[in-house]
Amino acid sequence: MDDKAFNRFEERSVESRARTGYPAFKTILLATDFSAPAERAFQSALRFCHESGASLSLLHVMEPVTVGSAETRLALAASNLGEESERKLIQLCSRAEEAGVRCQASIGTGCAAAGIVNAIGKLKVDLAVLGMGAPHSLDRFFFGSTAEAVLNQAPCPVMIAGPATITADATETRSRPVVFATDFHLVTSHAIQYAASFCAATGAELHCLHVLPRMLQGGSERVLPEILTEGLRHLAATDAPSIPNAVCSVTYGSEISNAIVDYALKHDAQLIFLGVRRASILASHGPASVAFRILTEASCPVVAMAYGVEAEEEACQTVREYVGSSHA
Repeated sequence: MDDKAFNRFEERSVESRARTGYPAFKTILLATDFSAPAERAFQSALRFCHESGASLSLLHVMEPVTVGSAETRLALAASNLGEESERKLIQLCSRAEEAGVRCQASIGTGCAAAGIVNAIGKLKVDLAVLGMGAPHSLDRFFFGSTAEAVLNQAPCPVMIAGPATITADATETRSRPVVFATDFHLVTSHAIQYAASFCAATGAELHCLHVLPRMLQGGSERVLPEILTEGLRHLAATDAPSIPNAVCSVTYGSEISNAIVDYALKHDAQLIFLGVRRASILASHGPASVAFRILTEASCPVVAMAYGVEAEEEACQTVREYVGSSHA
């Protein structure tokens, strides 16, 4: 591949970004069931809104009750539950407004995941926020409920406040970095644009991270880490040029998820950004399980963007055109 072909490829990338622009965070949706995990998510959403200047929409989805002659008591209970949910939503709205965040609330009925995804489209949401409790022995089945269904279907990033999330005060002024972790996959690496958008809006420091297997550590050969660090710099310069001083780091770990979580904890990160392929979300091994472990172990919220088949095909087409032009 020659330099001229590479430059044409870079120019096309710049033109594409100029047409589409970078993602903005203006409307945040918090889905809540008023549980302890949902409270963590609420605190994380407040912090995100306070940092980015976004408005907050609260949503509670109630399962419908079929009313029949023998189910009058159930219907009455559902009515009371709706009134209680409305009261709790009003309280959450008041807390948000006291923290300086514009807020509105609504109640939906039906399947929770479907209700959340529908609300995302209706409200043109830029980020959905959910809480996640501690996993049990069947953690994949646990994750395979609302959180995974929303992540798999949502057209926007989904921020998960996991069981290890340490919530910070919404009005805290201390600057904390953002970690973008990548495996350099053509599709998922573009999630850096969401991290860069947040950093550009808030002034947070962006850390781009790649993890190498522990078995490669300790040797005298430093070429691979240097190449990968340069690759991170190139990714940041190409997809996040608004953050010219991004910190690019290559670290080692026996478990990729542990290395990412440890890095974020060491640098007191306020957020971790990840790209995930939808085709692998339901897999019990591989990139999705790495993402699941990060979600459940990170001390800060994790923003995950799931990319579908269309994005992967577009990336492959771009590579084919690039390879073809390099031989022209």
